[in-house]
Formats: sequence, structure tokens, C-alpha cells
Amino acid sequence: MSEQSIASARASVMIYDDVNKKWVPSGTSSGLSKVHIYQHVQHQTFRVVGRKLQDHEVVINCAILKGLKYNQATSTFHQWRDNKQVYGLNFSSKEDADCFARAMFHSLEILSNVVRQPPPPPAPASAGSQYGAAPPQPPPHQQLHAAAPPQPPQQPPQPPQPPYISRNPPCTNSSSPSPSSTTRTWGTAP
Repeated sequence: MSEQSIASARASVMIYDDVNKKWVPSGTSSGLSKVHIYQHVQHQTFRVVGRKLQDHEVVINCAILKGLKYNQATSTFHQWRDNKQVYGLNFSSKEDADCFARAMFHSLEILSNVVRQPPPPPAPASAGSQYGAAPPQPPPHQQLHAAAPPQPPQQPPQPPQPPYISRNPPCTNSSSPSPSSTTRTWGTAP
């Protein structure tokens, strides 16, 4: 099995209609859906998939990508966006909403820490057995210097120290907003 569900909840799946500035049901009709967060364990990827309880129509199939901003607008209405649209989940209970949010934040934490590394080297072969098997030979580059003790593995370099940050940063009085202070308006909770 390549994917496993790490959370599920009952919710009405909504998408934000930017033209009419309102939330509309995803799919052909409104109603509760079973919404899952699936994790692909090998690839460390995640997605949200929801199907209507009544007719099993797929109403959401959305990748969870690194950097996604998950907004808990209310205790039972959560939302996020991808490059195409804004999604909303109107949960049937606060408990479902809390469980789903924990799984979403866990997924985002894993995605932000994923570092693709090569697989580890194979485990060293054990020494010769008591039945006369020859011990394994050292790799060719070590055969000339077999008497030298093995070198310990090199440790990765230590990360640089963070820059010193003053406890009392200077105040700035700027009348024009900085680019980082601009905000996007998401839809309001239904």
C-alpha cells in the first residue's frame, strides 16, 4: 500500500467563488463528506481527499505542499489555498476539526523538514563464522594500508551561529507599508 490515511473527519467541503465573493459547495451538491489526509510514506508526500457520504463523489483531491498556510478561521471552519483556488472545510464537530488540524500541521512540519538524502550504505558484513568462512576483504582502496586503523566517519560541519539580535531593536517610523506587510483577503467563514 503506497498511501495511508493519517486523519479523517466529517466536513462539508467548500470552495471560494472569487467572482461572487462567497463560499459554494464543492461538487454537484452540498452535504457532508468524509475527508482524509493521506500520506505517501516512501515519497513523504501528503494530500487531502474527500468523498461525499451520500454518493461517494470526489469533492476534493488536493496536494499538501511545503509552505501551505492552513488557517483555522473558526473552531469548526478551516481554510487554505493552492495556486488555483481557496478550499474550506466546515467540520461537523470541533473534535473533528481539531484532529484534522493536528494532522495537517504534522504533515506541514514533516514537509518543512524533509531533506532528500541518498540511502544509507549497506550494513557491514559480519566477521567470519566459526565454520571456517573467510573474513570479508577490505575495499580495494584500503588493501594497501590494511594495517592502518580505520578512520572515523567525518561529521557534517556545524551550522553557523545565528546573527546577534539586539533585545531592543531600533524603532522604525515608516508611513508606507513594506511588501511583507501586505495581506491577502481570504473569504470569510460561511
